[in-house]
Formats: sequence, C-alpha cells, structure tokens
Amino acid sequence: LATTVDRRNSTVGFNQKVSPWPSSVFSSDHCTTAATCIGQQTYYSPLNICEDPDCSSFFFMTLDHKTRTCVWSLEVQALLVGTIIVLLVAEIFAQRLYKQTLNVARSASRGS
Repeated sequence: LATTVDRRNSTVGFNQKVSPWPSSVFSSDHCTTAATCIGQQTYYSPLNICEDPDCSSFFFMTLDHKTRTCVWSLEVQALLVGTIIVLLVAEIFAQRLYKQTLNVARSASRGS
C-alpha cells in the first residue's frame, strides 16, 4: 500500500502501488472549486461553503450583509453619540456654574 497525505485539505489516503484504475479517477478535475469567502467568513470544507461570522456572540454587533463582517449596530452608534453630546453639554454647564460661583464668592469677599 502507498500512503498519500494532502496537507492542504488535512486528508490521508491509501492506495495500491499498482492501481487498477486509470489515473484520471484520482485527479482533482472532478472536484468542485473551493468557495471564495469574503470579509470575516470562514471556509467550511466538508460542505464547501463559507460560513458567516457569529456576530450575535458579541454585544451590540450585527452582520453587514454586503461585506460579511461584524459591525456596531446603528442603535449603539446613536447611543454613543448621544451620550457624548450629553456629557459635553453637562461639562459646559458645570464650567459656567463654577465660574459663576467664583464670581459670587469674590464679590462676597470684597463686600465684607
């Protein structure tokens, strides 16, 4: 018996040294071409398909069907932008309140 190892497909085969079959039987001409994966898809060789990433296993991620990648959901992006705006407005308000308090304290110390 002869042993054949295909490292690309992780397969091992055994055949007789003198094969009773024509060599065309063992050629890869009869095989379908491997599927071409895009984005974050992974190739599943037993079914010759590309599997989409499991974006649901990540918080706030969804699958972009065009690029086949996991992206932040639009709701999370809007929430993040809204939070930043609220924090910015609160910081500006706190700064004005601080300056106003300092001015009141200065005028109170001058008046006494």
